[in-house]
Amino acid sequence: MGYRTAMEAAGATVLAYESFGSYQGDWFALVVYGGKTFWVHGSYGSCSGCDAFCAEFDFGVMTTAAKHIAMTSMAIVKIVQTVHRTISVGLRTLVGHTSQVGR
Repeated sequence: MGYRTAMEAAGATVLAYESFGSYQGDWFALVVYGGKTFWVHGSYGSCSGCDAFCAEFDFGVMTTAAKHIAMTSMAIVKIVQTVHRTISVGLRTLVGHTSQVGR
């Protein structure tokens, strides 16, 4: 599951998503969440050492179907919680920046 899918799993509607870079880079998403539209920004890497999302949710090679199902279920719960926090922070940041416009 990637960043876009995780935001959708958390209940956001992703209107636009684009990443910039190769093995490492930034991503931006225009999302609708809680009836509000705003931008979310993040960065990514190619391994758990340089990508927090990968570090949090990469369980390596699954050796059994049972382990895969259990770990996937736990990961989905964590992804939804993480994306919810990320969207909330993005919204607070956006509101903070827009409240400064014209001052």
